[in-house]
Amino acid sequence: MNPSIDSSYWNATKVKKKNGRNSVQIYAIIAACLATLTNGILFGWSSPFLVKITKDKESYDITEDEASYFTVIPAIAMILSCFLFSGLIDIIGRKRTLLLITLPQLSYWILTALANNVYVFYAARVCSGLCDACAFVALPIYIGEVATPKVRGTFGNFFSLAIFVGILFISVIGNYFSVKVSAYICVTFPVLFAILFSCVPESPYFYVMKGRFEDAKCSLRRFRGKSNVEEEFLQLKSDVERQISELGTWKEVFTIDSNRKAIGIGVFLRASQQLGGGSIFAAYFIIEKVGRKISYVGSLASCSVALLLEAVYFFMDQFHPEINVASVNWIPLAGMLLFVLSASVGMALVPTLMSGELFSASIKAKAVTITVITLGLFQLLVNNLFYWLSINCGFFSSFLLFSVCSGVGSLLSLYFLPETKGKTLEEIQQSLKRT
Repeated sequence: MNPSIDSSYWNATKVKKKNGRNSVQIYAIIAACLATLTNGILFGWSSPFLVKITKDKESYDITEDEASYFTVIPAIAMILSCFLFSGLIDIIGRKRTLLLITLPQLSYWILTALANNVYVFYAARVCSGLCDACAFVALPIYIGEVATPKVRGTFGNFFSLAIFVGILFISVIGNYFSVKVSAYICVTFPVLFAILFSCVPESPYFYVMKGRFEDAKCSLRRFRGKSNVEEEFLQLKSDVERQISELGTWKEVFTIDSNRKAIGIGVFLRASQQLGGGSIFAAYFIIEKVGRKISYVGSLASCSVALLLEAVYFFMDQFHPEINVASVNWIPLAGMLLFVLSASVGMALVPTLMSGELFSASIKAKAVTITVITLGLFQLLVNNLFYWLSINCGFFSSFLLFSVCSGVGSLLSLYFLPETKGKTLEEIQQSLKRT
């Protein structure tokens, strides 16, 4: 075994316990999710700062039309760059690919702090898209491969929780600090991520794929917290070798039934998530209690009701002025709260969680590329639809459309989604082959 790899910072021979523990898995997930904390900050950045930048003519002299591209560029950059990161996860590994996210994250804050014209901000927003591509490609796969089913179900949702916390964080500091000062504050997060994540092991799946079996055992010992992992290693080796025995070509992505089903599910999850309005929240433990499928179905159905309430209120307010809606002006706030709570138990979390569970080792890189492209395309579609419908059909129409999409998505999920709760990655593959 190469002593410069994981053994250089964690000597597996020091692990003596036989029963095992999950602390290293949990630490690795939390450390990894610090990367998506910054992604959440970047996602929410334009909300408090777009107005500040366009009004500050002395420092920037940027028009509202020029600044409107701040929300479009990241999705385009994510679509174009996801191929790079999906290739790297199988070449340099999941861990090293994730560590690369610090480069565009640091670049973003440096460019933002130094920006004095719109093109520097555009370059920064490209970096934001690179961060999204790296995170959505590598992090779900890493979490899916290093965690046991129980840990994966309970803590795997920290991915989305970190994004939500990041959005809240930038919304708060954006009200108190300037663009430059906020950049100086936020640059600390990618540095902290790089420090904490650099000392976690690589995925044992990656080591087995590369034939580095001793490294895989060392990784398993650390993640399982026990010295005897021979039985799990042999099972993992058998599972991975069976999966990579499939060629994993682009043709096989769509011609092998289980691969095609997994891709279809992944695309459906991302499309229904975005067409349902999309959201991030923190009530993730419910998913582990009732399962991914029931959580997603119930979440979409509840979101549909919440959005329908919003649509009815805004329709009456805009087109029926003779009806006094002042007595029910609590409906928009109540609808928003219902939507956020409903999204938190499924729609906001399940697509990302399952993207790390569904795909065979032979096609993971290609499959996550497809789902990330789907995510980016539907982000662009939804943003443009919301604007176009609000201008041409009334503010209510966007809520009505998303309500219908959520309702239809809920019904389709009943028949389309598999249940992955409590299953190993190989068990999920076998269940896809049987259905």
